[in-house]
Amino acid sequence: MLNGYGMSEATVTLLRNTRGGQKGASVGKPAAGMEVRIVDENYNDVQAGVDGECLIRGPSVFMEYKNNVAETAAAFRGGWMCTGDIVHVDQDGYFWLTGRKKELIKYKGHQIAPAELEAILLPHPSVTDAGVCGVRDEATQEELPVGFVSLSTAMSNRDRSQTMERLSVFMDARVSSYKRLRGGLFLVESLPKNSLPELLRRELVRLAERLRSSRARI
Repeated sequence: MLNGYGMSEATVTLLRNTRGGQKGASVGKPAAGMEVRIVDENYNDVQAGVDGECLIRGPSVFMEYKNNVAETAAAFRGGWMCTGDIVHVDQDGYFWLTGRKKELIKYKGHQIAPAELEAILLPHPSVTDAGVCGVRDEATQEELPVGFVSLSTAMSNRDRSQTMERLSVFMDARVSSYKRLRGGLFLVESLPKNSLPELLRRELVRLAERLRSSRARI
């Protein structure tokens, strides 16, 4: 099985690994005929290794949304389609999917992809599920990353408490200072998901707001 990347508006093979060339969990390199750019918020190209929005151009990209001129216009910039997905490319030309633009957490001029932090939490042996979102902090007027984890039900309450403390240290040691879970790391029995199952980000934000509010009143 080979990783790839695509979307309804441009077929399922925009980026792909091949049997002759693949790299870990990357989504590969541009398919034949496809051009790809990675840009910042001002639509300037970014350097290798830097996250940015994926823009695409090529023969398989759709022409328009039927009977929706406004949405079609919003989807393109200078002939390039804006995918809304955040990626970066490594020195070997392989692309790595980081998250969705609308899900980015903005903290002191930095952009933080929840999926990047989730990818650090999920492999931890004590964690059975994890999710990250951003919430507005009224005191600082900044958006803070908030983490959630589910732990093994076989753990005692004492073990869970100690594990949560260790997880906070574990995360701080593996991310840049601005990516730390400054909004808190919370233990939950389960995370809000749909039937696919995908994380319901809006529900996660509501949960974060409730838990942070409860903690503030203690």
